Amino acid sequence: MESERKQALLPLRYWKLLQSKFDEDRRGLDRVYMIFDMEAMVIERVTNNCVDFWGYEQSEMEGMNLLKFLHPNDIDATLEIATTGLFDMDAIRGFKNRYMRKDGEVAFNYWNTGKTFNNVCEGECKLITEEEFYLLKQ
Repeated sequence: MESERKQALLPLRYWKLLQSKFDEDRRGLDRVYMIFDMEAMVIERVTNNCVDFWGYEQSEMEGMNLLKFLHPNDIDATLEIATTGLFDMDAIRGFKNRYMRKDGEVAFNYWNTGKTFNNVCEGECKLITEEEFYLLKQ
């Protein structure tokens, strides 16, 4: 299984810390956590409150290409930060993008990422308003 391969690549302590976020019920909380493979752009894990943010269940997001959920106008910027920015830094604070919700509405996201290990990265997302999205610097 791909997740088992990725787990083997991550330091064990870090993996256990990440896993604890995905094993608890996070519905109703204001942050979504995601682990994604930056090379393949595949969502490895996402917390169950993703349904509150984007309308998709965990099972609909895990294993899927991240680009499927992005707003068309944010694909290039997201790819750029994922393919260059995350390799050059330990973490990224304050990256903004938009996802297309399952109901067709736009969700405005504010991301912070943790350190990357072997093309695997953890992201923390909170929803922001449309006004905040356009006011906050990238």
